[in-house]
Amino acid sequence: NMFNNMVSQFLSMSTWRGVPREIIPWYPTVIDELCNGCQKCFRMCPTKVYEWNEEKSVPIVRDPLKCIVGCSNCANACPTKAIMFPPIEILSSFERF
Repeated sequence: NMFNNMVSQFLSMSTWRGVPREIIPWYPTVIDELCNGCQKCFRMCPTKVYEWNEEKSVPIVRDPLKCIVGCSNCANACPTKAIMFPPIEILSSFERF
């Protein structure tokens, strides 16, 4: 299924569909001003992309390359829409067959 495929892809960490992960701009951007500090994104991310800034009570994207290509579950869970991703359509330009 799709989730298992994403996990397998993450575990390899070096490529996504034959493309080096480092060149794929798929990772979250946090808009601090919109964040309410609920920590849903921080707690739900299976790959630990975020670290929590206690002082500001906002997530920090600590390791963007750990983000699973195509995943945006954290953004979907964010009640204030403080997490943004590039349009999913950009991934089609990185697919190799």
